[in-house]
Amino acid sequence: MSQSSPVTRAPLAEEDLEAFAAELDDILRRASEALGDPDIRYLRSLVRTQRALEILGRCLLQFGRSRLTGATGAVTLAAAKTLDNLEIGHNVLHGQYDWAKDPHLNSRSFEWDVAVSARLWRYQHNFVHHTYTNVYGRDENLSTGPLRVSTPQPWRRHHVLGPLLLLIMAPLSEWVLALQTAAESCQGNAPEDLRATREDVIREAVRKAARQAAKDLVLFPLLSGRRARRTFLANTTALLLRNVWIFVVALISHYPEGLTVYDEEVLENETRGQWYARQVSGTANISGGRLLHILSGHHTQHIEHHLFPSLPASRYQEVASQVREVCERHGVPYATASLPSQLASALRHLFALSLPPRTATCRESRTSWLLIWSSRISKN
Repeated sequence: MSQSSPVTRAPLAEEDLEAFAAELDDILRRASEALGDPDIRYLRSLVRTQRALEILGRCLLQFGRSRLTGATGAVTLAAAKTLDNLEIGHNVLHGQYDWAKDPHLNSRSFEWDVAVSARLWRYQHNFVHHTYTNVYGRDENLSTGPLRVSTPQPWRRHHVLGPLLLLIMAPLSEWVLALQTAAESCQGNAPEDLRATREDVIREAVRKAARQAAKDLVLFPLLSGRRARRTFLANTTALLLRNVWIFVVALISHYPEGLTVYDEEVLENETRGQWYARQVSGTANISGGRLLHILSGHHTQHIEHHLFPSLPASRYQEVASQVREVCERHGVPYATASLPSQLASALRHLFALSLPPRTATCRESRTSWLLIWSSRISKN
């Protein structure tokens, strides 16, 4: 997001955009036609693995007596919750398996193990974020909350606390997401199945968050009897580990340097080619191995996810090379780097945005402040 102001269109001629869209549509068509039983078996095997990890983690916490079993139980439970939220929940809620006609894998009936209501998430994430990706004024990921996360967002004094707020928000990310999804009522141009009054939204959000807190922080500790305190601390540790990882995945896939922010005018008569180009230039990929792909819910192929959100995520790896080749041939920026590189880039970007804009006045005030500060140190 290096632009000083939002852009309105991708820098491609209309005929190039039509060819660009046709090639991406062809990739999606061929990948969709190949879907079948292997995709269902893959997801069901993940569900079985997730449940086994959760049972193992709970047993270690309930019956283990040493600190080692407690720590192992907490990490195992965190892994189970990560799988449930990212590779299973996030992708099922996108409707990636609705075609299988399995009620347990249907986006409208699935509920996940996190404080965020699945139905509200489908509105805020699937509909708002994926429809208006990186459109300033429409995509809430560019302006919501106490952080300054995009250049067009006006700087306010509290934004200097951005680095500190990042540290606070990371372990609390599921509650931050719960608040963010509840902050918008499902009205206006939302799909019919996601519409609700603000009162209904608040009631649903509070009910889901309370149910999650009661399960992990009250019920299971009480079932531990005399070890209730230890189970409470271990459960809390598992939640914090999961939350920090989800926060990191969100940072590295949404906020690295160099992504494009668009003006609302881009939505006027936007063609499919322009929509595709906006999705690619506004998102970023992460290179890595199979385990990283699974534990991140395939956010490692975030570009492919934004292009084809209803395609099962396990297919992204096989289409990624095709998508990249098409993008490079048409001159559409395709951002990808290792996890450490993308994380460092995202942190640099957000830290820079937390500082006052680099105007002459701001430079003078910062220089004056530094002179006063250094003079006080020298006197001491």
